[in-house]
Amino acid sequence: MVVVLVGAGVAAVINDAAKPSPLEAAQNACDPDHGGTQLADDGHTLIIDSQGKELGSGSLTFIELLCLQTELHMTQAVAAHMGDTRALDGRQEDSWEGFTASWTYHPDSGLDAIIRTV
Repeated sequence: MVVVLVGAGVAAVINDAAKPSPLEAAQNACDPDHGGTQLADDGHTLIIDSQGKELGSGSLTFIELLCLQTELHMTQAVAAHMGDTRALDGRQEDSWEGFTASWTYHPDSGLDAIIRTV
């Protein structure tokens, strides 16, 4: 019976290790080709490079950005803060349960953000 319990404990640890981080799960759901996002720091950081007016500014679309906000359960207050950012505002920061975010926005380069787990 002890062998069964030890075996089950090992299986549980293996299953937790194979489970993607919340940021990785959101990336896979919203940007499956990883063209506009980059996962870093062992799954604790998501770097976002969205589309702007300039060619090569980024490839993440507005719809994909909304998807990430939904998948990460971003509060409406933080989403509004992000959406209301102007180029003149510089780097902004905010947080919600389990995450912090910082971002910049310019119409030419789009929204560039870093989301981290806390």
